[in-house]
Amino acid sequence: MNQNQRLSPQASEKAFYEEKLLRIFLKGESTVIEWLPHAGRKRTLTYLVENADQFNYSKLGKYQIFYFDLDSLPEESEEGYFQFMLNTMGLMPSQTQKAFFTVKETIGQWLKDGYHLIFILGRFDDLNFSETFFNNLKALWDLDCTKIHFLFAVNRNLNLEKYGKLKTVLSQNCLYFSLLAKKDELFVLKRLANLYHYKVNRDQEKEILALAGGHPTFIRILLKIFSEEKAFHLSEELKIIIADLWESFSGEEKKYLSKLAKQERVETCQERLLALKVIRDNKIFSPLFEDFIKEKALEKIPEVAFDKENGRLLIDREPVKEKLSLREYQLLANFWQKQNQVITREEIAEILWGKDAYEKYSDWSIDKIIYQLRKKIKEIGLQENQLEAVKGRGYRWNE
Repeated sequence: MNQNQRLSPQASEKAFYEEKLLRIFLKGESTVIEWLPHAGRKRTLTYLVENADQFNYSKLGKYQIFYFDLDSLPEESEEGYFQFMLNTMGLMPSQTQKAFFTVKETIGQWLKDGYHLIFILGRFDDLNFSETFFNNLKALWDLDCTKIHFLFAVNRNLNLEKYGKLKTVLSQNCLYFSLLAKKDELFVLKRLANLYHYKVNRDQEKEILALAGGHPTFIRILLKIFSEEKAFHLSEELKIIIADLWESFSGEEKKYLSKLAKQERVETCQERLLALKVIRDNKIFSPLFEDFIKEKALEKIPEVAFDKENGRLLIDREPVKEKLSLREYQLLANFWQKQNQVITREEIAEILWGKDAYEKYSDWSIDKIIYQLRKKIKEIGLQENQLEAVKGRGYRWNE
């Protein structure tokens, strides 16, 4: 393997891909892996597919490894996903049966031929399909649960109740692909500088590493800034990355981080924040992210609640309905009741137009209403970036 292709030093790669991940597969199990946003999920998984032999995956015997990247999903449907699996595996869908059954038959044949099968499901937490879909994934695993290994790649904690029978598999293991260890940061900085032809001096390298706190995308953007500008400024790209990172945390994690940024007394640390190295030595990993949190703490956050008895959305205990059109209100109320869940465009159409959804549905109409809703959200004191567009899926209201 060419040294320039490595994502991190050889010892660190071996520790994760072989000593942690392969060990799970050798036990005949599957795993969830959590990443922070923009921390190299896609690059890391592609690297594993291309270099599994280098990490002794031949210990499994004969094996196949496939990465189903949600960004490449051509059709947003359950049938479309199983067709996508077939395409990724180099197979053609059958003209006479649903794709799921063709996938199942193909897997059955590979198992008979003695293969272990590793299925990497990228952005698994963004899949917004029915319980039947996830039960079908469990049915594939049931063909031979010791030789079929799922790797569920996610950016947030999963609500296991959503996944039907598959929660048995999701509960087996959870790994965290953390921010870079201190000993690996300079290696990654040098590799990125060489890859993108950035030139910085040693003092700038130290400043970049201090600001980035082990986040690889922070390092890349800061290299670009210091290489081109020679001095630090907070670029728009970096602001977006920081905001995305903030929105990936739960309400409890945000409260904890806010207290830590303000140097207030905190209870026992959130284990997930430690595992992902968001917290290091009882400090927030990056001063840039810490400054962002401090600014957030100064903002007045409206108290939002849903009055189930009267079916009303309240902001600071006042009904918000009169500030929104009927459709805007219906949509916001639905987003609020389904926080952190993706609502597809088809579901949005049903919310807006009910039984007339088929006739009135258009992407333009939905985009226009979402645009107006974002403006109103800002006017009533909520954060407009809480309403997030999920590429190829729909929209999600982040807690």
